[in-house]
Amino acid sequence: MPMRDHCSVCGGLLTLHERFSGRICGNWRCRSAKLGKDLRVYRREAATALGIETPETFEPVVVPFRTRSIVKLSEKRRSDFIKFLAEIVAEAFGDQESDPDPPCCDESDGSTPEGIALAAEAAAMVCGACVGVCCHHGGCNHAFLDSEALRCLRSTRPGLTPEEVASAYAAHLPNEHFEGACVYQTRTGCALPRDLRAPLCNAYQCRGLREAMEKLANNPSQPFIVIARQDNRIIRSAFVDASGIRRYPPG
Repeated sequence: MPMRDHCSVCGGLLTLHERFSGRICGNWRCRSAKLGKDLRVYRREAATALGIETPETFEPVVVPFRTRSIVKLSEKRRSDFIKFLAEIVAEAFGDQESDPDPPCCDESDGSTPEGIALAAEAAAMVCGACVGVCCHHGGCNHAFLDSEALRCLRSTRPGLTPEEVASAYAAHLPNEHFEGACVYQTRTGCALPRDLRAPLCNAYQCRGLREAMEKLANNPSQPFIVIARQDNRIIRSAFVDASGIRRYPPG
């Protein structure tokens, strides 16, 4: 039987699907070994193209990627979202005595100024390369907003009226966004200020982001290469160190 019918790592027999998906079997050890090899080869080639002499010092952080287009925010998406917003504003302000201190507003989670700064630094470099795959799911979940999120906002900014809350969210709706994604996801990131975002958006950490934060915690000067992959293909990357961010391909 020809070798193309066998896993390129362990030599095991491949299924028909596996033959056409990178000549790698479904065993996680084989996939991990193949990924590690691919990342090292890519890191070396990208570093050479950018004139980076020590690619091995850049720790790889892998994040997902989704190819999408920027489109005009349609009037239907806009009107549907404003209608949804009116509903959750009414729920959040309907009972002034309910949830006076919602759990999502609890600031006693142990976060320190250093930890917050570390999270912001990691998010800037990781999410910038990923371009918000997690934000894509906000397209069918109304930016992950609900009445509880608005009660959190009401708790932290008690002077706001229902009309002011609705107006604030409507005012930040962009003219353009990523097709099929959250209404607030734009080419330059989230159009909402952080204090208006859903608690989930501020708290969620993908595996790549968690890894970056852990590595930065151990060594704040650690250089990284953030690698964005889609369907097991490396799409883009960014070398990050004290000198700044160098993207590959450039642009």
